[in-house]
Amino acid sequence: MKKILLLFVVFILVLSCPKDNPLEPENEGDQLGACPDTRLIGKWKFYEYTSWNGGLYERFHHEIWEFDNNNKCYSYYKYWSYTGAGWINALKRSYSFYYKWEIVGDKIRHRLWNIVDSTWYEYPFEYINSTNIKINSVSLIKQ
Repeated sequence: MKKILLLFVVFILVLSCPKDNPLEPENEGDQLGACPDTRLIGKWKFYEYTSWNGGLYERFHHEIWEFDNNNKCYSYYKYWSYTGAGWINALKRSYSFYYKWEIVGDKIRHRLWNIVDSTWYEYPFEYINSTNIKINSVSLIKQ
């Protein structure tokens, strides 16, 4: 009987230990907070398509950054090209992520949302006016 009671106590102790899972939203830094820069609230878009040599070569670049009134943003990115050097992203895949973000000086920093241990990336950022910003030298227009 003592062995069963001892196993039960050990089992309860193991279950009561704190979880160390970076995917859990209750971890530090993954709660929605105030928007770090309210001027950015809204959807910002960049779109460019060019072709040359009678349409033989072409390049496509499309980005969307959507900021709500919190520190979580949505980013969509699609880039492909076919030039004399060959294909880049021949399957024409797009990528989208949710980020935790902040502005630090003249840089925008972001990391994957809800993954505390993900790497912070930073890019040059410039607020031009209420309808134009630049992120990593790409000019985005407010939609």
